[in-house]
Amino acid sequence: MTPLANPHWIETRWINSVAISDDGSRIVAATFYHNYDIKGPGPNKQGVYETYCYDADDKILWSDAYAGWDGVFAVAISGDGSVAAAGGWYDDKRGLLRAYDAKTGERLLDRLDVTKRVSLLSLSDDGNVLAAAADRAYVFVRRGGSFLPAPAFIDGFPGSVSAVSVHASGDWLVCCDKRGNVKVATIADGVVLKTYAWPVVMEPIDPADPNSPQAPVPFLSAAISKRRDVFVVAGGNGVYVSSLSAVVAGKPPMRYGFWDTTAPVGMLPSEGVDGSVAQNVRWSAVSGDGSLVTAVANRLEGTKKTGAVVALTIKDGLSVAWQKSLDNNPNSTSIDAPLPLPGSAAIPASRYVTVADGYPVGDPAKFYLFDASGTAIWEYRTNDMNWPMTVSADGSVIVAGSDNGGVYLFKPDAVPVSASVSG
Repeated sequence: MTPLANPHWIETRWINSVAISDDGSRIVAATFYHNYDIKGPGPNKQGVYETYCYDADDKILWSDAYAGWDGVFAVAISGDGSVAAAGGWYDDKRGLLRAYDAKTGERLLDRLDVTKRVSLLSLSDDGNVLAAAADRAYVFVRRGGSFLPAPAFIDGFPGSVSAVSVHASGDWLVCCDKRGNVKVATIADGVVLKTYAWPVVMEPIDPADPNSPQAPVPFLSAAISKRRDVFVVAGGNGVYVSSLSAVVAGKPPMRYGFWDTTAPVGMLPSEGVDGSVAQNVRWSAVSGDGSLVTAVANRLEGTKKTGAVVALTIKDGLSVAWQKSLDNNPNSTSIDAPLPLPGSAAIPASRYVTVADGYPVGDPAKFYLFDASGTAIWEYRTNDMNWPMTVSADGSVIVAGSDNGGVYLFKPDAVPVSASVSG
């Protein structure tokens, strides 16, 4: 497969986020750019940025462009493909938060009162609940085809919220921040019914030193199983797995640490500096049946920045099912979530695990596809850093994005052109 053709996309625009409907028929992607050579908080790159919606045949259905700063950092689409959303920066003082009819591109929500960047978005399967991670956790509810003007909020975060995930049912969500806070909230009729919070999660600044002081975990990722109530949050040097029922019962989460003392010398993640925990675990995912979690982490091999993907089984605790080394620092992972077969209540096991890697900008990178047992199916090389890669719930289509400005579509069972076949 080659990048989707789009003359509006240029190499000075990155594809930071992509999303795909459950059946793979509708795909959303958007452009973003931040000049990291310029030090200081906030956005710094003016330009025209755009959100695009495609079908699985590479046909563009609609797009939405605006003149602003830095662009669209996050997109989402509902499982049924009816509602899409985009978020990021609008200008140097306001965040961007929009929702669309995913069939026509009509705007259903357009908020410019968010005071920081919208960093992550999540939609329920029917598109009736939209959550945004920004200066706080926003929850918007749709009724009669329109979103209610007043959002609900998940309060209690001392700063920005880094990640949020809504359960497919829209009945609850989980959100987290970079200060060790994790909150689970139940939702009904646009009202947050109850919020449950863990104690602030702490990890050693230097995991190799048993006397190292601890600091809050910088959580970067949250994901909820599509068919179960299992969820995972990830950051620092670990992943934390729980469920709605466990949280309500007051049970602590299960943890797996990525500071692997059995790994070869030089393959450990880096420790934190300046009194903080290192941001090694970048992304996580959980299978539809809630039995498998994947997470990706930074590694060091001598002076080279590499990575690892680790798959964990969930049964009376967490145990490693398999792990694979990656050529570069990894940035995302996803797992499919098949529906039960007609007439059956059993939830099928997931089949595919995706991983995208790459760092720094301008260096070659890869997209990876594994089966759920860890067998490598193929790798696809790109000429620049890759961030997003996600497989549709039914496992029929994969969409991915690169800092080279390209959006890629793959069929899991078809080896893409210029890919290497493994396993």
